[in-house]
Amino acid sequence: MNPSRPAGKPEVSLLEVFMNALRVLPNYLLLVVCAFVLGASSAHAQCTRCCAPPACQPSQPPPPNILYSFGAQPDGELPYAGLVQDANGNLYGTTIEGGATGNGTVFKLDANGNETVLHSFTGADGSEPIAPLIIDFSGNLYGTTAGGGTGDSGTVFKVDASGQYSVLHSFSSLNSDGFFPYAPLVLDGNGNLYGTTWLGGTSDGGTVFKLDPSGNETILHSFTGVDDGVNPYSGLVRDSAGNLYGTAREGGGNIFGAVYKLDASGNETVLYGFKGPPNDGSYPQTGLVRDSAGNLYGTTSEGGNGPCGPDPTKPIGCGTVFKLDANGNETVLYSFQDLGPRGFSDRPSGLLMDNSGVLYGTTGTGNGTIFAIASAGNAIVLYSFTGVNGDGSFPQASLIFDPNGNLLGTTAEGGANGVGTVFKQILPDFSVAPASASLTASFGGQVTDTLSFASQKADFQDTVQLSCSVTGPLPLATCGLNPASVTPGSSGATSTLTITAPAAASRMASLASPTAWRFYAAWLPLAALGLALVSGPRSARQRRLLLGLLLPLLLLTACGGGGGPKGPVNYTVTITAAAPLTIHTVQVAVTVR
Repeated sequence: MNPSRPAGKPEVSLLEVFMNALRVLPNYLLLVVCAFVLGASSAHAQCTRCCAPPACQPSQPPPPNILYSFGAQPDGELPYAGLVQDANGNLYGTTIEGGATGNGTVFKLDANGNETVLHSFTGADGSEPIAPLIIDFSGNLYGTTAGGGTGDSGTVFKVDASGQYSVLHSFSSLNSDGFFPYAPLVLDGNGNLYGTTWLGGTSDGGTVFKLDPSGNETILHSFTGVDDGVNPYSGLVRDSAGNLYGTAREGGGNIFGAVYKLDASGNETVLYGFKGPPNDGSYPQTGLVRDSAGNLYGTTSEGGNGPCGPDPTKPIGCGTVFKLDANGNETVLYSFQDLGPRGFSDRPSGLLMDNSGVLYGTTGTGNGTIFAIASAGNAIVLYSFTGVNGDGSFPQASLIFDPNGNLLGTTAEGGANGVGTVFKQILPDFSVAPASASLTASFGGQVTDTLSFASQKADFQDTVQLSCSVTGPLPLATCGLNPASVTPGSSGATSTLTITAPAAASRMASLASPTAWRFYAAWLPLAALGLALVSGPRSARQRRLLLGLLLPLLLLTACGGGGGPKGPVNYTVTITAAAPLTIHTVQVAVTVR
């Protein structure tokens, strides 16, 4: 009991104060809905790659440029391996035949298309280099030969920056060593090399090996041919923790091959065992690519729902492209269908992934193709080799990007002399640029900008779908594009971006600013003081009067202070331009006053 209150007068509680407040305004019929908006809100028009053929199939890019056609000895012949490129634009690779003794070569192709044979294998120092090379920061090249060496079971070799060749290790079919390395190597930061052999090891099912800078070999894993897989034909990928990932062509629990992981201590885990046709791939014999989320992508040489095989009633499949997520869940992204020289054919190569997740590769049966996969189930033929008039045929290797985003690769056959080529496949691109990256509009008004599209590297003949989205405080501005699709072609194209500003910026939006929150916070102690005064020893009339003055001020503050716009409001407009294999975005800043 408050001793200052007259006897018999009950103390007014805080609850009664609020009840009185409700009684104060019975005739106002005031319904106030106040929403405090923290941070920016967004009206988003999501744009994705279109993936429903035929409308979204891109026009075929120009044919590959044949950078070099291999000739007769002493030149190399039959380049089954892919390429590596140094910082100066020189390309390096191998051929499985040709050279001075017919045992294959290591070659260099400069930026002008001039070829140099860096080494001709003799047999004693290796033969049949079927795997691509790797290059270190000093320009040294490392590779494997499937045969030759002192044990006639393959080698690991080095060609230094001056062109000096040396054998780092000769494999042997004795003493549980691996032999027949068909795969490329992986180099870690300490100069250790990692690779696989097709056969050998304690169970003769192949090995994963490590070779230190002094040439000392360690067998990290011997495949048993049972649940852990057998016959690793492909190379490895290595993550930042030192784990190695690869494929075994067979075994894996279902005999159709496996994806495996080998940790830094040499412990192997089978991540996935293939189940075979018609719903899954079989017999993977190419390496993996790994994205930043830990997903693995690869191909299988058979399996899937394609019609390939000697018996039409029991197809073995034409191969697949697959994805294996970090939890071991597999998705078949595409099943090849063996459509011959004007479409897809089986035996896909390894994959190459760009920054947006598009996968590129080649297929070899028939004359071969270059393909791209932008989304599950949607594969695109970029080029079909003909094998005539100097064109290549039978590509067997993975592709690489040049510094301009074009594809570089080899064909094992074709070209001017029929024994293989080095080619460049230009991937047309486009640019998008606003006339102004910063616009100003009035509340309730409109402002426009012109977007210009231009082909890059070659005429971009595909349709580019356009969309836009706005981020900023509520209420949002709106945007539109006319036309909503363009084709840059040879002469370019334009589209008009129209931004419509809201009629008035609600004061609620300004609560996201520090100034607004300081203003709002200043009323909190005033509100507490007012409530304390109301609950003090006042008559009912006095309390109603104080509440009548206090509540409108509190409502005014809580709802943003009323009124119209309190200054400039900033929005960001994002324009997305999407073609089947390419997405570009550009932003325009809009200030509404």
